[in-house]
Amino acid sequence: MDSIQDQLYAPIYDVVPKDWGLARQYLVEEFTSHADAINAREIGWYLDIETDTGKKFIPVTNAASSEVYRTVFRKVIDVGTLPNAGTTTTAHGISFGTNFCLLNLYGGATDPSTNAVPLPYASTTAANSIQVSMDTTNINITTSIDYSGYTCSYIVIEYLQEV
Repeated sequence: MDSIQDQLYAPIYDVVPKDWGLARQYLVEEFTSHADAINAREIGWYLDIETDTGKKFIPVTNAASSEVYRTVFRKVIDVGTLPNAGTTTTAHGISFGTNFCLLNLYGGATDPSTNAVPLPYASTTAANSIQVSMDTTNINITTSIDYSGYTCSYIVIEYLQEV
């Protein structure tokens, strides 16, 4: 069997046999290899619903002793305007149970008239930093100063639902 590294790239067609019976088998194998390579790519849609990213996470061994790769899901949350020295909460709607495992929590905020910052934001002045956290219900954004000019803000959550 090919290594996982070899499976990540679409194969290049070589020579198709002239005999239809052999050619048919060859083409099925090549199309399968292409589909596997294409499906292993990250899906570039950032949606406000749970989306399969196309990413696979470290495999677990199931009862049959075969490796099962875990699916990485993504959801984008519009968190609106950042707070003026306080905490805002926005419901995320993700099932947060024993099978949930957070992988990535990031985003960005824009003040249309002046600036944009990543979320979370680590400033050289501690009081200017922006904290982002997630609990079982909400995305929580905490600031120590007024960031209410940042009216366009999104958080991206990438996670597993199978451990």
